[in-house]
Amino acid sequence: MLKLTTILQYKKIQAEQKELQQQIMQELSPQFQEALAQVVQEEGITLLLRSESVIVASPENNLTAKVVDRLNQNTQQQ
Repeated sequence: MLKLTTILQYKKIQAEQKELQQQIMQELSPQFQEALAQVVQEEGITLLLRSESVIVASPENNLTAKVVDRLNQNTQQQ
C-alpha cells in the first residue's frame, strides 16, 4: 500500500511540474521569440534549424547561449 501511495504522489508531482513548465513557456514565449529574432537579425542568419534536425554542426553554430543572454538583457531592461 505504501508503494502505491508513493507512486501516486510521484505522478501528482510530475503532473504539477509539467503544468508549471507549460505556464512558464507560455509566459516566456513572446519574449523568447523577440530575443531569437534579434539574434537572428544581428547574426545575419538565413536558415535556422532545431538541434534535433542537425546531424553534425560546430558548437559555435548553436545560438542557445546568445538567445538566453539576449532574453536576460531584454527582461532586465523591462
